[in-house]
Amino acid sequence: MKGDCIKLADKISAHLDQELEGEELADLLRHLEECGCCKHCLETMRQTRAMLKKLPGPEMPVDLKAKLRACLKNS
Repeated sequence: MKGDCIKLADKISAHLDQELEGEELADLLRHLEECGCCKHCLETMRQTRAMLKKLPGPEMPVDLKAKLRACLKNS
């Protein structure tokens, strides 16, 4: 991975979060067209995020549910 690529790792993540625009986005997209390493990094991040979205979310602790119900009942 080249020095430019290391600097762009955060930009790739920001791109996936749709946080880049304008010249910053154009520069990244241009780099991705030319750099197989960064293109691979982008695809790996996409696949990882897709897998993480499929995981179930954490369950609310049973005692917390009971406490919330009691608070709502008493309010």
